[in-house]
Amino acid sequence: MSEHLRALVVILALSLPVFWLAKAPATAVAMTAEQFNRSRNLWLAITLIAFLAHNFWLYLLLMSVLLLVVKTDTEEKLPLFFFLLFAVPLVSAEVPGFGGIRFIMSLNHARMLTLLLLLPAFLVLRAQPGALPFGRSWVDRAILGYIAIGLALQWEAGDTLTNWLRNCLYRFIDIFLPYYVASRALRNLEAFRSALMSFVVAALLLVPIAVLEFLRHWLLYNSLSDALGVRFGFGKYLGRGDSLRAVASAGHSIALGYLMAVALAMHLFLRRAFHSEAMWRFAILGLLVALVVPVARGPWMGAAAGMAVVLLTGPERISRTGRFTALALPLIAALLASPYGDSVIDRLPFVGTVDAANVQYRQRLFDVSLGVVLQNPWFGAYDFMYSPAMEQMRQGEGIIDIVNSYLAVALSGGLTSFACYAGAFVIAWISVARRLSATQDKHSELHLLGRALLAALTVIMVTIATVSSIQAIPIVYWCVLGMCVAYNHMAEAAAAEPADEYPPTQWMPTFGRRGPTT
Repeated sequence: MSEHLRALVVILALSLPVFWLAKAPATAVAMTAEQFNRSRNLWLAITLIAFLAHNFWLYLLLMSVLLLVVKTDTEEKLPLFFFLLFAVPLVSAEVPGFGGIRFIMSLNHARMLTLLLLLPAFLVLRAQPGALPFGRSWVDRAILGYIAIGLALQWEAGDTLTNWLRNCLYRFIDIFLPYYVASRALRNLEAFRSALMSFVVAALLLVPIAVLEFLRHWLLYNSLSDALGVRFGFGKYLGRGDSLRAVASAGHSIALGYLMAVALAMHLFLRRAFHSEAMWRFAILGLLVALVVPVARGPWMGAAAGMAVVLLTGPERISRTGRFTALALPLIAALLASPYGDSVIDRLPFVGTVDAANVQYRQRLFDVSLGVVLQNPWFGAYDFMYSPAMEQMRQGEGIIDIVNSYLAVALSGGLTSFACYAGAFVIAWISVARRLSATQDKHSELHLLGRALLAALTVIMVTIATVSSIQAIPIVYWCVLGMCVAYNHMAEAAAAEPADEYPPTQWMPTFGRRGPTT
């Protein structure tokens, strides 16, 4: 049996128990059993198609037919998008062109999902009465400015018309549609429950896969691109010390750690959806393990920052922070005193000795890039990669790896583009934080949602300073930015006209027995 078929068997064997365990909490209040079964069946079908098609275009065709045949309501499309986003790595290929045009566009799993799920949702949402007009929020304006400045600079740099039009299409698909649908489709707590639960379940499906990769030194999705007949620049075997860095379907170990850290923050909001406290904690444990096995230090820092936000924005923050510290310190001390202590320290950021050159590279990259930015401070340089100063950052593989998403924007678009890009994150963060401080009921589900979104956004803002926007990383942060806008709009409406936060019957007794939670 070929490697990709053996990997398929293992992936299915690992995913089925996760589906079985996740169904009860997922269908308690977040989604109906029919929605969960549909999402599960589509995830399994798309995985089977990807591994058995043996042709990239056949795989995309069959997946498209499948998603077009299965009818979903507009409010189900964003949760289904999250559920399926990590089912397959983002291997890509170019659609052949005609009449002198080399290719039309590059397609991958995420772009096909966006076109098949988010584009129809966008067309419906923009026509709905009462829809929030685009440009109403400052985050809208910042993202629009970022898109417009990037396209204007590309045109000014003398790029070809076909490539400029192609990038217009990419920015519409990759940036605008995920952000717009996430910011306009989520109008109540029920919609947020469904979306966040779908994201968390999708992440949990990668947990056993990542653990097996780490323990067995076998990347399960590594052979998929060869089976589909396309080249894939990601998903490669990478080590840190004597450990293999797990990748799963995320394409890169840092991307996998990033997804787990964001899912951990979102999982906070779902605590009341779990009838079993033990099951909720078990899911946290799984996400934490999957955060560790990529051995990616950037997501660890992001997760720590997100945890700090969770503790500092909750009720009784001082006492809860004290209890957490009192519990964490002995565990950390015991771990460091164990035979694994030196290995743990060696892998920590800044103090570790394993791959310390990566930290030094990032520090040098910042210093060199800052000088390049100052040469063209306002609008950057579209061809910054060819700057003599940047040549000193070229690595043994022959590439200059801009492992900092903020620097990449500042280098190519200058401070104007950077202000729009970073401004979207800062404005969203401050808006949610202000909304949290203004919320009277610190134990409400609305407040809990705000804490989860603020923690997720904090994770993202910290982590992307250590990695370029590769694979699903930007898709996730555009969606989270959209969710923050949707949260602020919903909270504003709730403050003007208070409404019942909880669905009826089975939800309230469970909440009443458990009492307020963090």
